[in-house]
Formats: sequence, structure tokens, C-alpha cells
Amino acid sequence: MAEATGLVHCLSSLINVSTPSPQLPTMTDAADDRGRIHNDNGFHPLVGVHDLHVSTYGGQRSVPVEERGVEVVWDLMFGFVGSFAMRAAVLLGVPEILGREGPGAALSALEIAKRLPCEKPNVAALARILKYLAAKDMFNESGPEEELRYSLNAASRYLVGDEAGKSMAPLALFQVHPDMIDAFKSLNEVVLAKKSCSAFEIAKGKPIFAYAQQHPEFSKTVNNAMASSTKITMETVVKHYKGFKDLNSIVDVGGGLGTALSQIVLAYPHLMAINFDLPHVVADAPTIPGVQHVGGNMFESVPHADAIFVQNVFVDWDEESCIKILQNCHKALPEGGKVIIVEPILEPSGSKGLAERLAMDADLVLLTSTGEGRLRTHKQWKKRLEAAGFRPRVNIVSLPLPNASVIEAYIS
Repeated sequence: MAEATGLVHCLSSLINVSTPSPQLPTMTDAADDRGRIHNDNGFHPLVGVHDLHVSTYGGQRSVPVEERGVEVVWDLMFGFVGSFAMRAAVLLGVPEILGREGPGAALSALEIAKRLPCEKPNVAALARILKYLAAKDMFNESGPEEELRYSLNAASRYLVGDEAGKSMAPLALFQVHPDMIDAFKSLNEVVLAKKSCSAFEIAKGKPIFAYAQQHPEFSKTVNNAMASSTKITMETVVKHYKGFKDLNSIVDVGGGLGTALSQIVLAYPHLMAINFDLPHVVADAPTIPGVQHVGGNMFESVPHADAIFVQNVFVDWDEESCIKILQNCHKALPEGGKVIIVEPILEPSGSKGLAERLAMDADLVLLTSTGEGRLRTHKQWKKRLEAAGFRPRVNIVSLPLPNASVIEAYIS
């Protein structure tokens, strides 16, 4: 009971730091030039909670960490809240409900609740979830406080499926799947393990893909997430990367069901395209006009083409395996041929922009899920490609996405 009381006090103090008490500041206490409350005893222990969004999330202030240490701890401590609030909205179908109402439609929590498949939904709980997500810019919020209304914005539209099946909802559900949460709870055990392995393997007893083969529900979640990520990324790649236009043929190594190639050949129908993956994977691939599915093993050989396309494959493997794959790609290319790699690039230590923070998030997801997989910096990519026989010069094409760049390298 003591622990519960302490937690309640901790949370209530976060919400209402101005409640008078011997330790807490009162409304008459002064504020410094950063808006931080202080009294005769010095700064309040929860200093900075009021401006948590502008100094930590928003990044609008360049304040040394020594002056906002408690903010950093709060930020990390409650980082999971947004993920699960978004999960709740997706599982309840809120984005889809708003999407069906048409462009610009705004509904109250009560109106959304009436559209849920439930006789007596908890409208008050739904209203609190919606208000939280609106504060995080997931939905637009409008109207008076007593009747707030919510509508889709640029962020929540990514949680609504379109005719092409593009939606980030499957990816959002994968990240907080119970099996993934179990894996993250074992992250510290990766450091202490006697052999190199992933947190997922420690938690579930098998590597993630072996586990997925035996658990259809998790396998479906993984596959839906991968397809979701590929569709959104490839739409941007095809729009901004122009390196496909002068090719006659292309091979997608580790192309899965052919999702990436389907978008490439749609934009460049003159291409002869091969989707290359393990035999049991391509056996389930749908028929795609202009795409031939070929089964094989990228560690043994790769089909020949003018260019080889590889998306989010190297992130799953150790350095030796990555170089082996690249060497096989090199062997399959003609003089002047190139490899086109789409992956996030990890910025050097010290970079703290949004893209860099998301890349570091992705790197820990890889450590948790695959163990050996990881992101690399530009310098590490250059070294790896040279080791596989590619030219020293590596072209990096930035994309308007926080989680992907195009890496282009030609054979020597």
C-alpha cells in the first residue's frame, strides 16, 4: 500500500506542481527567466516539468543537460505513454472513424464513441486519450473546452489505410506487440548473456523469425508491419530518387513478396525486374506485372542485373554477413553497375536532431529484436562497401523521411 501511495503522490505532483506544501512552491513563488518555479529552498524538485514540451520534446531551447536533468528522466520514464495511447486509438479504430466522415470532419469524443462496436463505451476515458494525442499533434483539436472536437491531421492520416494499402498502423501495432514488449524487458540481459543473442531470443526462447514461423498471429503482425513500412518508404524513394530511369534491369535482393519492386516497375515499366528471396518466401508472392519471382540464397549468389536494389536487409546482419552479401552483389553486376541500398543512416555521436534520435531508436529495436542487426554511419557504410569491392566514392541521397536514405555505390 505504501508503494501505491507513493506512486499516486508522484503522479499527482507531476500534474499539479503548484499545490501548497512544505516542499512544493505556492502561487506566490517567483519564476526565473526560463519560467521555472523556485522558492526559498531553491528550485522545486520537479523543476522544468512545466516546460517539458518546449525544452525536451520541442527542442526549442538549447539548455545544457545540467539545467534540465529531471526533464530528461521524466521524458524517458514516460516515453511509453504515447506509444500505447496511439495503439489504443488504432485498436479502437478512431483514425478510420474520422476518415470515413470525409475531409475536414471533426467529431466529439461522444460522437466517436457512438461509432464504436460497444454498447456502453467509456466516453470520459476516450476523451482523455484523444486530448493526450491531440497535445502530441496526432489529431487536431477544436471547439470550446466543454465540447472539444477532433479531426485528422497530417500525422493521423498515416494511420488510415488508403486504396494502395499505405498505413503506418500495422507498424505502430508491431512496436508495442506483447511479444516485443517482453523482448524489451530483457534488454539488460543482452549485456550479461554468455553468448551474443537478442533480447527477443532471451525472452521468447527463439530468434524472432524462427519464433514468428511457429506463431501465426505474431508472424502476421511482423509481415504487415514490414509491408506497411515498405509501401510508405518506397513511395518516397520512387518520387525523389531518379537512379532507376537509365537502367534496363534490376534485382531486389531480399525483396519479400515484391512490394518494393511493384512500385518501382509501376513508375519505370521498361525495367526487367527480378524479386529475389528465399524459396518459401517467393512461393507466396503474388503475380506482379513486369516482375519475375526467383528463389535462392543471397549468401550463395545473386541474379545478374544492371543494378541491385536492397532495402532494410543489412540492418539484420553482422558485419561479416553484410560484406558477404555485398560481394555477391558485386559479382552479379556488369561494368558500371551499381547497388542501391535503402536504409537509415546513423549520424555520428553527438547529433541530436529528430532523424538522428529516431535512427537511434531503430538501432535499439534492432538490438532487441535481432541482436546482430544494427544501423551504420556514413563512414561505416563507405568502409563496408570498399571491403566488398565497390568504388571508394559513395553517393548518399537524402529523403524527406526520418528513417531512410538511399546509398548508391558503383563497382570498381
